[in-house]
Amino acid sequence: MQVVLRRANVSARVFYRHFAGKDELLISLLKEEMVLGRRRIERNMARASLPSEQVAAWIRSTIELADHPRLASRARLFSSQRALVDRFSADLVDATHEFLEPLRAALAAGKASGELPWCDPAIDAQLVHALSGTVMSVALAHRDPAMTAQLTEATVAMVLRSAGVPPG
Repeated sequence: MQVVLRRANVSARVFYRHFAGKDELLISLLKEEMVLGRRRIERNMARASLPSEQVAAWIRSTIELADHPRLASRARLFSSQRALVDRFSADLVDATHEFLEPLRAALAAGKASGELPWCDPAIDAQLVHALSGTVMSVALAHRDPAMTAQLTEATVAMVLRSAGVPPG
């Protein structure tokens, strides 16, 4: 905490006016990171026209951050804070809901158009998020871009097949 306070050029007194402790600071940073991540994902999804392509862009944007040094270091920090996330889970419910909204919307559009006939947008968004997060954690641990690309495409293919898109 002393390093953070020094770099932020604030006293402990000022810090504790805003945060009860370092855990609250980390949760605040995680929530901010989710907002930034959603914006990045939405930019990538905007390049796709079909709902299935938007779902694929969401998955790729999530997993492939493991190959970006700055983003990967942030992902490692937050993925190592499981107990903290569990402790503050109520604080993260709204942030996670907002983070998943673009994916949920793409799944709903695909279901409505018949392109993703088997999907259940509400539950599938959560499942795709959990799967993509797990694959991203594997990619962060291995630090092998070729493996990340292979796992990413396998995840995209599996999710789309499960939603009703024929292989190929």
